[in-house]
Amino acid sequence: MITQDPAERTAIVGSPYLDLGNGSWALGSGGCSSGCVPGGAFAFGRDEVWASVPASVAGARAWTRDVLSRWDLCVLSDDCEFCVSELVTNAVKHAPPVDPSVGITVRAWLWTRRALVIEVIDGSPCLPTMPASDVLRPSASNLTHLPCGHRGLLAVGCVADDLVWERREYGKSVWVRFVLGPYGLHGRP
Repeated sequence: MITQDPAERTAIVGSPYLDLGNGSWALGSGGCSSGCVPGGAFAFGRDEVWASVPASVAGARAWTRDVLSRWDLCVLSDDCEFCVSELVTNAVKHAPPVDPSVGITVRAWLWTRRALVIEVIDGSPCLPTMPASDVLRPSASNLTHLPCGHRGLLAVGCVADDLVWERREYGKSVWVRFVLGPYGLHGRP
């Protein structure tokens, strides 16, 4: 794991936060307008920074499971672990950082009574691309050439309610959102 500078987190989040220690932080409607967190809801999160190496995928997956367990959101664990696994794998395999000392940040946000967001930030400015049509619909007449791979991002988009990517000052962010209502988690604090 790589240590993250708190000033960087403020720049990434884009608004002030309360550092709760151990990689935890909070944003709230008290002291900031409703624009800082959608609907002015209280939000809190955890983040961890991993080296851009294949072994980080398993660590990020276990970290995600631990965070969701602490937040009593185990019902989302399988879907979120799958998404983290795919997104961190993509960052390691397809998005080498411009600066090798920059790691991969995995962040979990919980917008109370609304949604869980899992975000993966890496140091590469290259945005993801969806697979070509031959990957999505291989030809039945040419079964000897079935493309392998390149379906992970599509699968992530099917599992999560939203899949979004955007450039950042130092790389990019890819995040997924899970609306809590369909999981019966309307009243979660």
